[in-house]
Amino acid sequence: MKDVHYSHCEALVVKVVVARNRLGRILVDNESSVNVIFWSTYEQMNIEIALAPTPKPLYRFTGDCVTLRRVVFLPVTMREELMAVYIFIKFLVVDRRSAYHGVLS
Repeated sequence: MKDVHYSHCEALVVKVVVARNRLGRILVDNESSVNVIFWSTYEQMNIEIALAPTPKPLYRFTGDCVTLRRVVFLPVTMREELMAVYIFIKFLVVDRRSAYHGVLS
């Protein structure tokens, strides 16, 4: 596009509070079709929210299948100075290692 300047091409990584746990490395991926929280993060959160079974596998863009633990709805808080958003988000709990705590779509 002519005369359009993009400030950067870096990934957007944010800090959010999920079920009263501050998670410092959440990748925001607008091209993702699901919200993901990784099993290791879920275990460390030590929460008593039941996981619902999910019958569907998750396929990455490379075509390989990723192991899903379950699905969970978690309260999420996102803040910027005086503004805050409180919502419940459906997360797929994925048993995969990652540099991030999760992915928001």
